[in-house]
Amino acid sequence: MTSKWCHSDTIDLTPYVEKLRLELAVAAEAGGEDARALAERLTAPLESAIRLMLLDALSAASDEITRELAPGSVELRLRAGEPDFADAGRRPG
Repeated sequence: MTSKWCHSDTIDLTPYVEKLRLELAVAAEAGGEDARALAERLTAPLESAIRLMLLDALSAASDEITRELAPGSVELRLRAGEPDFADAGRRPG
């Protein structure tokens, strides 16, 4: 049995990372020039950690959706470094 649901587009995390970078810059403005400069220096090294945190959140969402779809399931896969949800369909019982 094949799934009727197909999702082939990956989820681009870049807009979410950029939004967080912007929010950090806005918050740092309140602290003056030194805080702004520190925020700029921290955002590049934190990008990988932010992406991993977003992947963890997507993985948790996938697990929750799978519990709701049982006996079907949804998997989170990486495609060219970007997350992608895949319908794993019903598993043979």
